[in-house]
Amino acid sequence: FVNRMDQIGIEVEMFHAELGPGFFEFTMAPATAVTAADHAVRARQYLRDLCAERGLHASFMAKPFADKSGAGGHVHSSLDRDGANVFSDGAGGLSAEGRHYLAGLLAGMADTAVMLNPNINSYKRIDPEMVTPSSASWGYDDRGTAARVLLTDPKSARVEHRRPGAD
Repeated sequence: FVNRMDQIGIEVEMFHAELGPGFFEFTMAPATAVTAADHAVRARQYLRDLCAERGLHASFMAKPFADKSGAGGHVHSSLDRDGANVFSDGAGGLSAEGRHYLAGLLAGMADTAVMLNPNINSYKRIDPEMVTPSSASWGYDDRGTAARVLLTDPKSARVEHRRPGAD
């Protein structure tokens, strides 16, 4: 999969086994919003094609097993100005721009739920005991919140939107 993506110029930064049986996680290199969306669509199709060539079926079902963790489609986002990340305040905190972005993300979470969780099965994945938040919440490096703020490195400061399912 990684080699195939490399051949079309899409960098996959990480690919590994995840929590559930047959679950895998992959992360693509940061890109502008439209390019990132294009890369995500192409990655899903290339993974489906690769699996089909080997007699396998790739599924992006959000909750295939009732008693196991679901499959997320988390979206990491950041903003830059003149090549510099503006989410970090430079002192280990979230900048004013980052706080405004986070506030907008949380305020719109209910309105975007139908798009980010498009199937009945998507809602079965939402379970705080399975580390999928049920409310518009945020925290610093907290996987139990809907918006996880990551500020370890000022160059890669970002917000991870954890509500979208893999579907």
